[in-house]
Amino acid sequence: LRELPISDGNLRNDRDLFTWRIYYRRYERKTPGFIECATEEEARYLKVFLDAGVSEIYVPKNLEYLKSILPELETLKAKHDKIIHDGVKYILNRKTREKIIHEVWMELIHVEIT
Repeated sequence: LRELPISDGNLRNDRDLFTWRIYYRRYERKTPGFIECATEEEARYLKVFLDAGVSEIYVPKNLEYLKSILPELETLKAKHDKIIHDGVKYILNRKTREKIIHEVWMELIHVEIT
């Protein structure tokens, strides 16, 4: 289980000497931060959910499985983003729009962590 911060959407994966990092800016304070990942695949996987606003997510331990699901996961995320953003583009209040996008993603992912 990985905890993810709430970011402003500016995400970037980068390779460090021994690890991969996802660089982000915190939503409220606009201060930079990063998440360390063991592999590029883990970084790509977490980036999908970090971008969706998920605060906690389980990461598959099997690297081969993770590699096999990533292309479809990233494609589905892009398609869902387009549909969601098309649906809320006429909501002028930014906070309301972002809240609705977050709620839709939570419902799509059906996150229930106890």
